[in-house]
Amino acid sequence: MSRGLHFAIGGWDKRTIISLVISISISSIFAACSNRDDYNTPADTNSSSASLAPTSTILPQGAYATASARLTAAHTPAPASRSQGASYSRIRDRVESLTAQTLYDAREQNATRFDDRYKGKRIRIRGRVVRIDNGRVTLGVDATGFGIDDSGLFGVDLNGLPRDVQIRLNRGQQFTAVCEVGNFIIGTIMMEDCEAR
Repeated sequence: MSRGLHFAIGGWDKRTIISLVISISISSIFAACSNRDDYNTPADTNSSSASLAPTSTILPQGAYATASARLTAAHTPAPASRSQGASYSRIRDRVESLTAQTLYDAREQNATRFDDRYKGKRIRIRGRVVRIDNGRVTLGVDATGFGIDDSGLFGVDLNGLPRDVQIRLNRGQQFTAVCEVGNFIIGTIMMEDCEAR
């Protein structure tokens, strides 16, 4: 080290000198970068390929906030449109599909297993309408081995269907609904919160 430089820095130790040199270098890089156009926002901000970082590896003051805002905007979901809502509805309705007879037979074979597998879950249920009575639509089943019981004493009750749906139904008609499996009451499986399908 020359005498002049040694005189200028006095008795500073090596760490102080290295820190000073690094600080001056970083300040020079910031000054050089702030005069460049690399940090201007691209015209196409919606493009997923838009650059979020400049060509330099060190960002000037404010560039971190800009990059962060653009990343946040890129990962923020847009409000659901009608088509997205319809898509969600289709996903929601991907439920197990059973006939009224299959569901009833599962309950007759093993009530504990039936409750564990179906109770409280939404399923798609289909069958022949045997009774329509003020808010209650019954799908018939063969509970005795002598054919479907048309009286509605045994079957699968669909509760919660809108009145206009009930008005359009007829006995003997095939009908499908998505419902939540409820309790078993005196020969009948009660289905709740039903929607026509």
